[in-house]
Amino acid sequence: MDDDRIAAKSPRSLIALDRTEGYAEYGNFDVGQIIARNEARIDITVNGRAFLLVEVRDHAEVDITASGDARISVILHGGKCRHRATDRANIKITDKRD
Repeated sequence: MDDDRIAAKSPRSLIALDRTEGYAEYGNFDVGQIIARNEARIDITVNGRAFLLVEVRDHAEVDITASGDARISVILHGGKCRHRATDRANIKITDKRD
C-alpha cells in the first residue's frame, strides 16, 4: 500500500510504504508478516495463538497490542515500535539500528 489507508484482518503479508496509515488484526492461529517503510504508521492487534513477524524501516512507526498466547517478533532497522503485551503474549524486539 502506498499513500493509502489500510484496514486488514489476517493478511498473510502486508507491505506499507510512504505515508500509509491504518491497522491490521490477527487472531486464532494466524501467521503473517508486516513490513513498514518510509513514514508508514500501522496499529497492529494480535491475539489468540497468532504469530507475526514485523520489520520496521526508515521512519515508520508501529503500535502493537498483543494478548492471549500471541507471539510477535519485531526487527527494527529504523523507525519506532510501541508495544503492550497482556496475558501470556510475547513480543521480542531485535534492534538492528546503527
